[in-house]
Amino acid sequence: MEFDVEIRNYKCFTDEKPVWIRFRPGFTAFVGTNNAGKSSILKALYDLRSLFSSLLHPASVASAVVGKGQFEHRNNLLRESDERVLTRLNNRPLEVAIRVRGSDTPTGEGPLVDEVVVRLPRDRYSNGSAILRSDGSDVPSSVLTPFVEALQRDGGARPTIDVGRICAACKELSACMFIGPFRNALNLEPKEGYYDINVGTGFIKSWHRLKNHPDTLGNAAASRVAADIARVFRLQRLDINASADGRTLMVYRDGVGHTLEELGSGLAQFILALANAAIRQPSYLLVDEPELNLHPSLQIDFLTTLASYASSGVLFATHSIGLARTAETIYSVRQGTDGASEIRPFDDTVGLPELLGEMSFAGYRDLGFKTVLLVEGPTDVRTMQQFLRMWRKDHNVVTLSLGGSSMINPRRANELAEVTRIADRVVAVIDSEREHEEAPVPGDREGFARVCEDLKIRCHVLRRRALENYLTDRAVKSVKGDKYRALAEHERLRDTNPAWSKAENWRIAYEMKPGDVKGTDLHEILESL
Repeated sequence: MEFDVEIRNYKCFTDEKPVWIRFRPGFTAFVGTNNAGKSSILKALYDLRSLFSSLLHPASVASAVVGKGQFEHRNNLLRESDERVLTRLNNRPLEVAIRVRGSDTPTGEGPLVDEVVVRLPRDRYSNGSAILRSDGSDVPSSVLTPFVEALQRDGGARPTIDVGRICAACKELSACMFIGPFRNALNLEPKEGYYDINVGTGFIKSWHRLKNHPDTLGNAAASRVAADIARVFRLQRLDINASADGRTLMVYRDGVGHTLEELGSGLAQFILALANAAIRQPSYLLVDEPELNLHPSLQIDFLTTLASYASSGVLFATHSIGLARTAETIYSVRQGTDGASEIRPFDDTVGLPELLGEMSFAGYRDLGFKTVLLVEGPTDVRTMQQFLRMWRKDHNVVTLSLGGSSMINPRRANELAEVTRIADRVVAVIDSEREHEEAPVPGDREGFARVCEDLKIRCHVLRRRALENYLTDRAVKSVKGDKYRALAEHERLRDTNPAWSKAENWRIAYEMKPGDVKGTDLHEILESL
């Protein structure tokens, strides 16, 4: 499901410039400078989880509307240090709005509620309040009163309004997991976790329990974490155990043992984050600065591997525009002269030459990157990353999104020419969008390929319709279930019944093996990189 969350008067965000986020499956990035407020957005969702948890059921929504139950005292809904989260830029109440997108048929007899607005006053002992809305209008008291009475009387067997979608959105929000920028497993006492991750000796004990748990699900989770890390770091085998004294982890790489301190912060970060995510099984992961302590070749790997442990998606705050461009949805965050931060959609028209400059591609070359690979869009960046990993080329290729049809046309010659001046080897892979094998490639795409040829950019127009047409039936079913199937070679994803989201393509590609694309042009392309 998709829904919007708006938060007013939290830290550096005011009611004139609120936090505004659209939750949807896949990746969402917040990019900005230091102190712009991007980390505060993730922390707001963490701080308000108890509020979201109080709206999981129709009865609790009814209590919110009439100002009873958990809404009676504001300090039951926020963390203890309330002053830390309330803005100092005004004295107005904290306000949180949740709006569900799309249209459904109501299950009750009355209106379908698609928005709840909760207001929490600054006075610690004043009641909070909530408003329900349907299609932009407040639900009138003449409808609300029977709703509350029915729930109080008999559990609401035939509710007069439908709040099911609001409750479902709050369930997603209450199951978010926040991973802060400090991700060191050791050197901390286990008094408290660091936000949502267990750290220090407490983490080591948790890992030991998970690894040796009699429940096979626990054993499977520990084995999966080790297998995922081995795949990223190109190891044949990885085994992770608590040391005899419980003060560190012993990591066996292809049979050779090391303490975690001997292996560096990058590997420790993978172990800590993935193990905690495997234990919590969150809906959305909230990751602050995923690029910290990681070689550039591992940053996308870190995000995508983490995302495989979340049921819905990942929201991350970053300084790296290059990393942000791997997300389907990007917001820029900046702070004004009045001290208030502002969030707005990122300008997707940032040119490829500027992007390569902002990514410091020259530095990437020094680290072993040899090729810039241009692909259709942000979902294709992560999908292609999985294929590159199969061919062990993910640490040699920088993959960038072309941004879709806006870039894939013959009118972008100057921009592409600039890219060839920055990078020695540029390759493009674009969808053919052909409806059948004999159909011509659409004019703009054919023109783009000709421009690439003139600039000596190797441009591969896929023989099948799009990258998702190479995903196998086994991989599709392993991720989506038996009612889903692979696409025919020229079938559009949206024409399948049921269809999956393109944002899930990388999860499906993750389940594939090199032999799955043998005999196709995609195999030839990957071999040639």
